[in-house]
Amino acid sequence: MDARVAEIKERFDIERTTITTTEYGRLTSRIGKLEVKAKKAQGETKREIVDKIIELKKERRKYPCRNDSDKNIAYIRYADDFLIAVKGNREDCAAIKNELTEYLRDELKLTLSAEKTLITHSAEKVRFLGYDISVRRSQERRTDSIGRKTLWLNGKIELAVPLEKIERFMFSKGVVVQTQDGQLRYMHRKGWLYLPDYEILERYNAEIRGILNYYQLAANYNKLSYFCYLMEYSCLATLAGKYSTSIGKIRRKYARGKEWTLNYKTTRGATREKRIVKLSDCRKTCECVDELPANRHIRPIKNSIRERLLAGKCELCGTAGNELYEVHHVKNLKSLTGNTIWEQVMLARRRKTLIVCDECHTNIHAS
Repeated sequence: MDARVAEIKERFDIERTTITTTEYGRLTSRIGKLEVKAKKAQGETKREIVDKIIELKKERRKYPCRNDSDKNIAYIRYADDFLIAVKGNREDCAAIKNELTEYLRDELKLTLSAEKTLITHSAEKVRFLGYDISVRRSQERRTDSIGRKTLWLNGKIELAVPLEKIERFMFSKGVVVQTQDGQLRYMHRKGWLYLPDYEILERYNAEIRGILNYYQLAANYNKLSYFCYLMEYSCLATLAGKYSTSIGKIRRKYARGKEWTLNYKTTRGATREKRIVKLSDCRKTCECVDELPANRHIRPIKNSIRERLLAGKCELCGTAGNELYEVHHVKNLKSLTGNTIWEQVMLARRRKTLIVCDECHTNIHAS
C-alpha cells in the first residue's frame, strides 16, 4: 500500500511554476511603484497617491495570493487507517481512489469500505485517529513582527476534539443521562459502588487523563472542561450513592479549601492525597500522573492460572524470581470487605484467584 501510494505521488506531483497569481502580482507591482512615488510627492499629490494605494490594496484582497498550478499528495497511515491529502481537484481525488481500490482488490485481495473511504473537501472535517481534521478558512488578520497584516490562520491545519464522540463515551460508561430538555446530567456508576473510595476516584482519573492527554493537540481543547465537570460530579455521585447520602455532604466530608481530596496509604504506610484530575493539570503536558497505591495495577499478560504462574511474578507485592508461587483462592468476591490490600487487589481485578509469593501467602492467612 505504501509503495503504491509512493508511485502515484511520483506521477502526480507537479512543481509550482510561479509563486503568486497573475492578478495578485500585477496589483502588487502597481502598489510598489505608487509607494515609491508617494515617498517623493508632497501635499495634495501625496494624498491622492496614498488614496490610490489604499484602493488597490482593497482590490488585491479579492484575489488569491498563491498560485495553485502545482499538485501534490501527502499520505499518512496508521495500521489499516490512512489519510491522503490531495492538492488538486475532485477528479484527481476520484482517480486516485479508483486506482487504490483496484490495486487493493486485485493485488492484496482487500476491499475498501465504501462508507469510510470518502472524498472530503479540506474545509470540511474528516475523522482520523479520533481527531476531526480540516484546513482553516479564516479571514482573521494579525500584525506580524515587521508590521504586515497577515491571515495568520488561513490555510493552516486544524485538529479538533469530536465532542459528539466524547458524549458517546460518557453515555457508554454510564456517566451521564439525557434529560427531557436535551441536556446532559451526571449520574453514579452502579458497578463501582463496592470499591474503596480512592479506587473509585482513581478509576475516574484514569479515564479523564486518557481523554485529556490524547487530545492535547486539539485547537478546541478547552471545550473538554465540560467533560471534566461531568466526570467529577459523576464521581461525587458514585461516592454519595455508596454511602446513601448527598453530593454536598460528600464534598464537605472531603473538603480541602476550594477542592476535595481523598487520603490513602501506600504500601510503605505513608499517607498521600488524591484529587480529581482537572483540565489545567493536563493542558500542554503529559505529566499528570497520580502516585497510585502500589501493585494493584499489575496485570498478567494472559488470564489463565498456568500462564500467570509461569510469569514468575507476585501479583500482590510485585517481586519476581522467587522459587515458589502459590494461588490464593476465595469462594466468592462478595465475601471480601476490602479492608486489606490483598482483598482490594482481588476486587480491583474482579478475580477470585491471586498469584502470590510464599511470604505474601503466609501474611494473607495471618491477617
